[in-house]
Order: sequence, then C-alpha cells, then structure tokens
Amino acid sequence: MSLHLSKPIRLMHFLFNLPKHEHPMRLLICVFLQYTRLSSFITLQTQGHKLRFHPRSAIALATWVYGSRKHDADLSKYVKAGDNVVDVGANIGTVSIPMAAAVGDEGRIISIEPHPVIFRYLQENLQLNGFKN
Repeated sequence: MSLHLSKPIRLMHFLFNLPKHEHPMRLLICVFLQYTRLSSFITLQTQGHKLRFHPRSAIALATWVYGSRKHDADLSKYVKAGDNVVDVGANIGTVSIPMAAAVGDEGRIISIEPHPVIFRYLQENLQLNGFKN
C-alpha cells in the first residue's frame, strides 16, 4: 500500500525536513533547478565522466547533492579491455559509462533501460562522453 500525499502536504513535509538535511542548500538549489527544468542545461562531472543533470533523474539529483556516488562499487576493476558487459537497468548510465571506458574500443557494453524517458537520458549521457561501444 502506498501513501499518496497531496502536493501542499509534500511541500510542507519537504520544507519542514530541509533544515535537517545533510546539504540543505544544495538540495534546495537542486529541487529548484529540476522544477524549473534549468537543470537540463547543466552537465555534472563525476568520477572522470560527464552526466547531464536531467530534470526527472533521482540519480542526477543525488550526484548534484552529494557529489560523486562514492557508495557505488567500482565495477570497472572487474573488466578489462575487450570485454563484453551487459548493464540491465542502466538508468542514466552511471555504471555503463565507466564500464565503457574500462572495456575500451575493443569491448562492448549492452545497456538495457526499459523506461523510454530514462533511456533517452542514457543515450544523451553516452553521446556526451563520446562512447560508441
């Protein structure tokens, strides 16, 4: 069972909890940028790669607020040049992009993302980083 709150109640909840957040100003700026869709004009630099700050992406939001996603495992240490990798549920490419760099031009990444909007974000991020593999 999910709880659906009205927009005013969600806003009040957000504003009440904002001062308790680890990075309240970053979060406030992030929400403003995503709400106004100005975030789509911003490119985030993370772990040596670029990500577009898409308005509907929770991962882009987390990257903006907390910086690089340090809690993610460095999966690129498990692959080498020429390997083939499948990323199921690729989202915006936070795993596919470092893996594409790790396998190089000889390797191949198959990134699967079923949500059509998120898939477009994935495609943009792969193009932004210049990967064709």
